[in-house]
Amino acid sequence: MRANLYRLLLLLSACLGTTSAGAAVTVSFTNPASYTDMGSYRDEPSTEMKEIETHLKQLGERYLSPHQLLKIEVLDVDLAGSVSYSNHLRRDVRILRGKADWPSIKLHYVLESDGRVLLDQQENVADMGYLEHPNKHYSGQFLQYEKQMLDDWFRQRFATHQR
Repeated sequence: MRANLYRLLLLLSACLGTTSAGAAVTVSFTNPASYTDMGSYRDEPSTEMKEIETHLKQLGERYLSPHQLLKIEVLDVDLAGSVSYSNHLRRDVRILRGKADWPSIKLHYVLESDGRVLLDQQENVADMGYLEHPNKHYSGQFLQYEKQMLDDWFRQRFATHQR
């Protein structure tokens, strides 16, 4: 029994050693205290930042080739809706009206492949019609409109570089 377990572990470690490295996405947040809107709790923006970072890294795994590196610097964030205090709930709530409250994220990104710079741009990613095309995949999730917006942007920018 022990010999079989040893062989299995040896086989797994050999497989892991030969697996090629995936595409890398690094995300940094420049001066988040100055962002237009980073959630309902100004003193705890790290939850939103971690969610955005994780989502961008997942998109990189999906759309980028293993030899590519994407460096994203988030310069500003304006989440969907606006924050308003609810007397009934006795806390801040996010109100979505679908007017001038769309999500937007200003960022600078550099896409490299084998050490060569393919793209170096600054963009304001926004979805003015965020309530007009709901995505069931993200329904009820934290930052659902921002995730959908980033999905669309990533697909438009990097699908040609897809694995």
